Amino acid sequence: MANSEYIVFNQLLGNTSISVKKQKSFDSDRDNILLFELSNGEIYRFEHDQDCCEAVYIEDIDGDLKDLEGFPLLMAEVVIQRMSEEEVATKKIESGTWSFYKFATIKGSVVVRWLGLSNGCYAETVKLIQVKS
Repeated sequence: MANSEYIVFNQLLGNTSISVKKQKSFDSDRDNILLFELSNGEIYRFEHDQDCCEAVYIEDIDGDLKDLEGFPLLMAEVVIQRMSEEEVATKKIESGTWSFYKFATIKGSVVVRWLGLSNGCYAETVKLIQVKS
């Protein structure tokens, strides 16, 4: 597996968000969903279906999600990077992944950093799901 990966979310680019918010799923005590409601009526959700030996959640947000509302998205991408052996050993886990989701409008930019931890047998990243078209 490559150490890092880059993905552009073309389905979001050029669209205007009317609401962007983080949420907790019913079975989590941490924010693990990022929800985009677009002005064209579409709704997209970034999330991860949790399994028994893993955790994927929003570690932190750099910027204000409100800056992504009311203007077309000029950037919607992710850089995914596997943790180094040193980071994994420090956290006393089997496997870990950082995902940096980057969004921008003319008003501002936001980086949402997700952390995925597991025993090495599970996916540690977030999927983009279209909830409503």
